Amino acid sequence: MARGQNRKKKVPGTRVLLDGTYEAILVVPADCQDRVGKKNLTRRLGTTLYSDAKRLAPPILREFELVVERARAGASAPAEPVDPRKAVRAIEQWRAAELSRAELRAFNQPDEEIPDPQTYWSEHSAYRLRYYELRDGLSRQGRWADIAGFDEKLLGVLDDQGIRLSGTHPAMTRLRPIFQAAWCDVVKYEDDLRSGAVTPGETSNAAVAQSVSTASQFSDHNLEGTVWDAFVAWRTKRERDGGDAGKTAREFETQVKRFIDVHGDLRLGQITRRHCIEFRNLMAQYPASVPTAMRSESVRTVVARYTAKGQAPYKRLAAKTLNEKVFAALRAVFADAAIESENFVNPMLNISVETTKSAPTKLPYNDREVGALFASDVFRGKLVRDKRAGGDAQKWIPLLAAYSGARLEELGQLAVTDIKEEDGVHYMHIQERYDGPDPGYLRSLKNEASQRKVPIHSALLELGFLQFVDAQRSAGNIHVFSSLKWDDKKKRDKSYKVTASLSKWWSAYSRLVVPDTRKSFHSFRHTFKNRLRNAGVAKALDDALTGHISSDEGDRYGRDQEGLGFRLPILADAIEQLSHPNIDVRAIR
Repeated sequence: MARGQNRKKKVPGTRVLLDGTYEAILVVPADCQDRVGKKNLTRRLGTTLYSDAKRLAPPILREFELVVERARAGASAPAEPVDPRKAVRAIEQWRAAELSRAELRAFNQPDEEIPDPQTYWSEHSAYRLRYYELRDGLSRQGRWADIAGFDEKLLGVLDDQGIRLSGTHPAMTRLRPIFQAAWCDVVKYEDDLRSGAVTPGETSNAAVAQSVSTASQFSDHNLEGTVWDAFVAWRTKRERDGGDAGKTAREFETQVKRFIDVHGDLRLGQITRRHCIEFRNLMAQYPASVPTAMRSESVRTVVARYTAKGQAPYKRLAAKTLNEKVFAALRAVFADAAIESENFVNPMLNISVETTKSAPTKLPYNDREVGALFASDVFRGKLVRDKRAGGDAQKWIPLLAAYSGARLEELGQLAVTDIKEEDGVHYMHIQERYDGPDPGYLRSLKNEASQRKVPIHSALLELGFLQFVDAQRSAGNIHVFSSLKWDDKKKRDKSYKVTASLSKWWSAYSRLVVPDTRKSFHSFRHTFKNRLRNAGVAKALDDALTGHISSDEGDRYGRDQEGLGFRLPILADAIEQLSHPNIDVRAIR
């Protein structure tokens, strides 16, 4: 079974994942797969209980069936329009009722008799857990819409007010974040009542009430959308095979939420340069590290506390971080929106903070250092007995990095099925999905360009890398480097790095040979790019091999269905231009 062993009672239309939770699944008929864009429609139910799965699965499966029916019908009739004000008002009424329910109980019962909301309000328990995971930065993979029953709850709230629509209605894209805000208020207010932070009658931030006043933004006459809509469109555009844009998407989401926190979820047409300058000035004062207890606070509140009179000096976000991560994220999201709208001009253009010129924080290894590293004991048949080193990984992963330029985690995540041959070229297929048995781990790539095919250099073939992979396959291992730390408890967490321990080990081990602290495992990647550049390899080929997003828009045209712009033999010729004259391949054991 691909996703896990089903030892639980079967619920029709579901399967059991490796972590024991149920997942609804509908196989899309072959004649509809092109229109649907997927072979399977899936949604985690968020429960390990048969009774819950039996209740949650049917409405989700009906949604899936509707998607297939529409795909089979081709161009379907336009959905019935929804009055935005009426829909938002329905959500606000639900929020107010939930807050009143909490107040009545808190006001009329002694404190010691108020049950724990996590056990009493079971319908909110799953959401409460996700809310605090996201708030505290503990969850990097899930979003609020992943919670089983979220859409059902929203549809029920609307239905109570006479608004009937399906889960695939276009308006759902607009209504989900509004309902998310409402549920945030409910969860926070419940917990504030329990902790004594508020007294009955003091409602929390009325996120939905604010949405009511701006409901006109969601009319059919406005095609621009909001800041959050722009981010969702950016992320959706980059999704491949049900995956996501990897680490980049999560980083972008953080910055988009910060902008919304400062100015609200503005309609794109409302954003001015003044908004962006104010955001820049606030973030320039934002601390580099925020205590867990303050992470739920707004950007303005955090900055006000740190800059208050009498406060001690503190370390702020570096200019490089602000320019290359915070502002760059918003600039990229708005750039996509500008492409789709003739009337929208990217307001983040040229928004930055001044930075002082300094030497690169990470440098490439030079020829002498490369030679010394690969002449050390590990590459002479004397593997170290350190769990962090990952057995054979301590030998093969540095070699792969030196001859491929791949990132450390990309190499550590390789499955035996990722080592392939096509057009007479042996290559590594760096991707998120598994072609063979799926062990349930979420493999994460940095961005959309990270998914690529990298030919295996002849030096690695000479060293016996293919034979090593065959040995892992024969042993029944799913991953090439099964001796790395594969933590089953974190398999659904995309932020988990299986090479984290190996990285720490290499830092200590390599420092004995190369004491320069500006050089690390990532230096192999810099060295690789330097070698190709000096060998005269075109930048577009270099980017294709290393998984960098090209700055030239023209380079993005003419790619095949896998996003590749070059045939493998062309890439193989390019990678063979790489040489490491100081590595004695014949001496490596």
